[in-house]
Amino acid sequence: MVLKTFFRLDCISGLLLGTLAVACQGGNLTLPGDASPERLRALSGAGQQGTVGSQLPDPLVVQVLDAAGRPVPQVSLRFETQVPDAQVPAEAVTNDSGKAEVRVRLGETEGTQRFDALLADASDVRTTFEVFAVAQHPSDDGGSGGGGDHGHDDDDHDDTGDGGHGHDDDGD
Repeated sequence: MVLKTFFRLDCISGLLLGTLAVACQGGNLTLPGDASPERLRALSGAGQQGTVGSQLPDPLVVQVLDAAGRPVPQVSLRFETQVPDAQVPAEAVTNDSGKAEVRVRLGETEGTQRFDALLADASDVRTTFEVFAVAQHPSDDGGSGGGGDHGHDDDDHDDTGDGGHGHDDDGD
């Protein structure tokens, strides 16, 4: 008799656990941490090139995602750079798509410049945008900066008076 009772309790508890497990597999089950920012993804803006000291043509766009890869809206982000004289807004907030964008002005240093986007309350969650700054051309005419020859290579348009040998104006 004890064996039958034990067997019935075992069956009943197994049936209850099975029912509980099936009930918890609902696809719309929301856990408290689901919408927490987990990572940042640089969407666009990296790899741009601009003249030192100028504003980049396109914004830097970052997206905040939760652990399941879903966008997280209304998240505060910080933006930082170590580049001297570069300008980037200190903060931005993600929109309904979990995206935030900022416009940056390059610093006065030629070469690669880095701009970081970080969760405002978690400095270990970040993404980095690398852009490239080139020197400003010495001529203001938007040309090649080749000493004012405006792209003429033939001797028929020689304005230097030196027979087309390309000497400086100081007599050398």
